[in-house]
Amino acid sequence: MKSTSLFGKYIGKTGKHFFKHSLMLCLALSVWACGSEEVKPETVNNCSGKSGKTVTLKIGNAVCGVGVWGSLWFENDNSLALPKNPDDLVHWLQPYSLEKGINYTPKVGEILKITYTEATIDDRYNTVPVCMAYPGKSLPIHILCIEPIKSNEPLNITITKQLVVRATCSGTGVFGEKWFFDENTNTFLQPCKWIANSVVFPFADLQSNDKVEVAYTLSSSKECQNNFPNSNQCFAPAPQATPIDIWSVKKVK
Repeated sequence: MKSTSLFGKYIGKTGKHFFKHSLMLCLALSVWACGSEEVKPETVNNCSGKSGKTVTLKIGNAVCGVGVWGSLWFENDNSLALPKNPDDLVHWLQPYSLEKGINYTPKVGEILKITYTEATIDDRYNTVPVCMAYPGKSLPIHILCIEPIKSNEPLNITITKQLVVRATCSGTGVFGEKWFFDENTNTFLQPCKWIANSVVFPFADLQSNDKVEVAYTLSSSKECQNNFPNSNQCFAPAPQATPIDIWSVKKVK
C-alpha cells in the first residue's frame, strides 16, 4: 500500500508538472500567433484616414490615358495651384494607384472629393495597350480617400482660370453675347450670373479676344437664356457651353 501511495504521488506531481508546462506552451504559442498576425489598415467608406492633399474635382475622359480606371482621370480645373508658366499647367490628375481597401469606380462627369499624395511610379502599366495621342500634362497620384459629391449638394468650388473673350452672336449672358473661351480645353463658358457683389465688370470694357482672369463657380442655371428673356439673338446657334456664375473678372496684361 505504501508503494502504491508513492506511485500515486509521483503520477500526481508528474501530471501537474506536465499540465503546467503545457499551459505555458499554449500561452506562448497564442502570443506568437497574435504577434505574427498581419495588421491591416482600416479603410472605412473608401477613406484610409491617412493625410494628404484634399481637392474636389470632376472625372473626365483623358484620350489615350491609362490608370486605375483606364482613361477616366481627374480634370484639373485650376482649383489646384496655377503655375506662372502656362507650359507647367497640369491638365489631369492620373489615378495611378489606390490605398488598400478602397473599392470605387467613377463615371465620366462625376464630381469626387479626394485625398491623395503623389504616386510612386513603377512598371504596372507598361504592358497596357493604349493609343498614341497625348492627353496633356498629368500628375500621377495615389488616392487615399474618395468621397462622392451628391448631385443635390451645392457645389461651392471656386475656380480661377485665364480665359479669352469670344463673341458668340446668338449667345446670352451677363455680358451679352460675349462669352469666355478656355483655350486649354477648347470649351466655352457662359456667364449666367454675377454673384459676388452688385458691381459688375464694365460691359463695354470687354472686347473680343481680350485675355481675362475669371473666378467662378459652376452654375445651377442649366438654361442660361431663361435668365435673359429680352435679349436679341441672331439665327446662328450658340455653341455648347458650361454655365458659370461669376465672382470676379480682371484683364490680363
